[in-house]
Amino acid sequence: MSWSDKTIAAFDLETTGLSPYADEIVQIAFIYQDGAGAILPESWTTIVNPERVIPSNVSAIHGITTERAIKDGVNLAGAIDELFQRLHDIATRDIPLTIYNAPFDLGFMQARAERRSTNLPSLNIIDPLVCDRHLDKYRRGARSLESVSRHYGLSPENLHDANVDAQLTASLARVMSEKYPEMRDSSFTELHEKQIAWHNDWAESYAKFMQSKGRRSNVARRTWPI
Repeated sequence: MSWSDKTIAAFDLETTGLSPYADEIVQIAFIYQDGAGAILPESWTTIVNPERVIPSNVSAIHGITTERAIKDGVNLAGAIDELFQRLHDIATRDIPLTIYNAPFDLGFMQARAERRSTNLPSLNIIDPLVCDRHLDKYRRGARSLESVSRHYGLSPENLHDANVDAQLTASLARVMSEKYPEMRDSSFTELHEKQIAWHNDWAESYAKFMQSKGRRSNVARRTWPI
């Protein structure tokens, strides 16, 4: 059986901004999807009180205001504890973790691991963005979660809700694995290693493209998945 026929996990964050060190988490989704695509009861999603003001332009994207976070959000430290426990759990159970644009979400978790003087567990990540860039590299158009999902026949709605985005990411990984044998026929450990090379190839190509336009790119200095 392929990894795509078994249970996989998916993880997504909504935050107060883009910096893993200067910004904070406002919503977490950590879902488990069985081989038939059903969401399992052990899945978890919550709004988090970030203990700071959420900028109005950011609230306009994910819909979580400072007032809502204070009213409905769980304790920040407790939520991060739970998230670390779940990351360790899937590492122990050898469950692949799907994350769209993994360096963003894992960057936030890496920063929090550093605050605790600890390390993230060793995880096998499946990032549909990295896979799509490599396996359909000459396709024109945006590579957002919404655009890529539509390209593969999914119908994304109510995006920028962590729970919606996580479920969509898991479904996208499965749909892509059906199309691309290079994903389906690899173990998720092998696929993780392939994505490191795929990302490096894309980053190098992107840097050359930017140079051809007389512009600089720092993408090539970024590693994947963190």
